[in-house]
Amino acid sequence: MIVRIPRRWPRRLAPIAALFLAAGNLGMSCGPPPPTPETCDLPGPVADGAITSVEIGQVVNGQFTPFTDGAIAPVVYGGQGAPMIVAQLRIRGTGVPACLAQETHLERLEGLDISSLEAGIETTPIGPGVWLGGEMYLVYYGPVANQVRLRAQVEDQSVSVVVWADAVGTIDAGVDGDVDAP
Repeated sequence: MIVRIPRRWPRRLAPIAALFLAAGNLGMSCGPPPPTPETCDLPGPVADGAITSVEIGQVVNGQFTPFTDGAIAPVVYGGQGAPMIVAQLRIRGTGVPACLAQETHLERLEGLDISSLEAGIETTPIGPGVWLGGEMYLVYYGPVANQVRLRAQVEDQSVSVVVWADAVGTIDAGVDGDVDAP
């Protein structure tokens, strides 16, 4: 004689298991949101020749410091663990709008894009004829102590520097706080 056991319990547990698995895919365990670059939606017009120079660098201790060939570009880690280089543009000229069209690339030396930002960036005047663009978070997946190229284009002005990507630590790049890179 064969005794059959009803299989009701596994069927009753299936909806609970499905709910548990679905909850894990709703972003409940991803950590804080990724940082948002300081971009804007409607770049304003710039008169021909109004942009006279562009530099790419970052603000260190409240002062813009341009990246130079052979310098170190710190690789920082955001709240979700993504490695990135935080960069800003310093623009010189006249009539620079509060929202400026630009494109910035982080690339390997052979020209392959690692990441880029092609969007309007918020600009803030920091002196006569000088504006500072908002922070850009360029995700960097590559080895530290490696050379990479940072390249930016604004109107007919461009800049390109070869820097060493090197890790410096974790930053708070969340929407609720300022970047506090070491």
